[in-house]
Amino acid sequence: MKRKSLGRGLSALLSEMPEETAARVRFQELSPDWINENDYQPREFFDEESLADLAASIKLHGILQPILVRPDPVDPDRFQLIAGERRLRACRMLNLETIPSVIIAAEDLHTLELALVENLQRANLNPIEEAHAYSELIKSFNLTQETVAQRVGKSRESVTNSLRLLNLPESIQELIRSNELTAGHARALVGLVPESKALSLARRIVIDSLSVRDVERLVASEKAPSQSKSAVKQVEPHHDPYLRNLEALLQEHLQTKARIIRNKNGKGRIEIEFYDNSQLTSLFEKMRIRFEG
Repeated sequence: MKRKSLGRGLSALLSEMPEETAARVRFQELSPDWINENDYQPREFFDEESLADLAASIKLHGILQPILVRPDPVDPDRFQLIAGERRLRACRMLNLETIPSVIIAAEDLHTLELALVENLQRANLNPIEEAHAYSELIKSFNLTQETVAQRVGKSRESVTNSLRLLNLPESIQELIRSNELTAGHARALVGLVPESKALSLARRIVIDSLSVRDVERLVASEKAPSQSKSAVKQVEPHHDPYLRNLEALLQEHLQTKARIIRNKNGKGRIEIEFYDNSQLTSLFEKMRIRFEG
């Protein structure tokens, strides 16, 4: 099945370079020894078997696509990798004297964007690597989730859901890195306490091959005993078709989890989840509430 391409790609990002910068783009065969690693490389894990396969392919067919580099901002006599680390590593495994390279002048933000988009297009990142890359863009360059989404051709909801994975315990993140747990399963575990309970359920998902729906039901049942006595007396949404429909409409409009809770006297409250200041601001905008600050 052909993977759907991103709304923005490397060509789109490269086209945004100033005209005088674009004029200095050049192609050159570079020694792998002249190229430093990229501090903004979003890919954290490199499978040795996969690299060996790539090296065998390069040995047989050559390099079909050049890597992307920039002059190293610290050492002007060297270059810094932007995109193509697997190809570079494979060339080093083969002890090749040169590697075809496209040299551009790029700032740090543009460098991370290019590296992230290339990996996303090739489906080379696991969900945790992708989440860390978004987090790096937000923290290092003071970007909002909305801006990050626009820059890499994703929806804001997709970026938000990705970042939620970083709230999981490291042991569960490791299960995602190793492809034992999908991002969909993992998101259902966010917020489940204590961590030991979340980890126990994560292991059960792997062993019993549970569906995401199964996990959501189990998480809901795990959270139920922690409700207060007054909450037990309240009418939950799934017991009232009217409230359930209103809750579904609210969640669809706000694109986040929401609960409507009402007691037997008719009084109640609405709970709306948000994960950071950017999403909170977005919720206010969707509710057409304007504020300063």
